[in-house]
Amino acid sequence: MPNDRFLCQTLAMSEPTLAPPGAGLPAPEAFVIRRLVFPVLQMRLSKSRSLELFKKSGETILPLVSDLDLTTFTTPVLIKRLPGLEDSSRNWSVEQTLEHIQIVTAAALYIIKKLESNRPLDLPVRTQDVKPSGGIGLDRLRSFGQYLEETPKKIAQFEFTSQATHHHPWFGELTSLDWLRLIAFHQDLHRKQIERILAPASC
Repeated sequence: MPNDRFLCQTLAMSEPTLAPPGAGLPAPEAFVIRRLVFPVLQMRLSKSRSLELFKKSGETILPLVSDLDLTTFTTPVLIKRLPGLEDSSRNWSVEQTLEHIQIVTAAALYIIKKLESNRPLDLPVRTQDVKPSGGIGLDRLRSFGQYLEETPKKIAQFEFTSQATHHHPWFGELTSLDWLRLIAFHQDLHRKQIERILAPASC
């Protein structure tokens, strides 16, 4: 009797029809996230609490993925879409998900650096530009471990006092502190995705 993981991997390998990268979220969900969810994060997540959430999600992810074999680590698994997750992102492997987290955090840190120094920033943010490519296998584990260790040090360099903003296609104009909140929120969202990839109840 095939288990849920086998069925989900089989469906993933059959290349399901998904919305294209950059398609965004369903309109009602996008409205709720922009008008309700993110404003709550702005009230609750200070610099220190954002960093706590980042560390907590990282400490949850690392034990989940550290002992995976190459096949499990690199095989895409089709999951039910999580709120806040584009349809095109729900057929990823653990490797791809970790890579995506790193890509987004690196981009957000670059934006934070520019905003904190009040430098002009001509960098349109597009979700289709931060999709993963995969292909380095278990080396991604080493890279992700270094990322979890180094990112808090990079965050500590900034005061997060600038009121300059940069536009995000889902959340609107964000300050440097908002971009830090987004780093923490985003990583925790994909922590949930990894948990589903590794223990999918259904596809």
